[in-house]
Amino acid sequence: MPSFSPLEATNHYQLWERFCALLWHDEELGFWLDASRMALSPDLLTSLQPRFDHAFAAMAALEKGSIANPDEQRQVGHYWLRTPQLAPDLAISEELQQQYQALATFAHGVLEGSITAAAGQPFTDVVWIGIGGSGLGPLLIIRALQQTGVGLRFHFIDNVDPEGMGRIYGELGEQLKTSLVIVVSKSGSTP
Repeated sequence: MPSFSPLEATNHYQLWERFCALLWHDEELGFWLDASRMALSPDLLTSLQPRFDHAFAAMAALEKGSIANPDEQRQVGHYWLRTPQLAPDLAISEELQQQYQALATFAHGVLEGSITAAAGQPFTDVVWIGIGGSGLGPLLIIRALQQTGVGLRFHFIDNVDPEGMGRIYGELGEQLKTSLVIVVSKSGSTP
């Protein structure tokens, strides 16, 4: 395979040849990567193959429950939250599925009004408290997908700055009484 830029390809045969040479596939993951339009040489991808293999093997081991933090002898379980079937044993998988169902039932109750704030009023707002990824991930999703005027209004506290918290509480005013407060900590140790 000639090592040229994909922009230098002058005919369909050259593009096809480059595509065939630079299409990477991992059968176990069902993952395909078309690098044919990237400024990469086949030699570079070939030299990276052992690193790809190592990275995917390490990822698979973590997903299957290997110890990621030897000092604390802890597994990394957030993979299982996305796909409970990856959990290393049936009990964990079933527990995750039960928790998903309980969470879905709770969320439905909040949205339909059968689960209410302390005074019996429906929830109007959500105050989401989470540091780092516990706040930024949900913030990204809400900003990208929430439709104006649909569902509950979200407010994020993503650091321990008292002025920022005060601003959120000030914006809410009396609606703090009808706000669902969610505190998220992936590690369980965030103060």
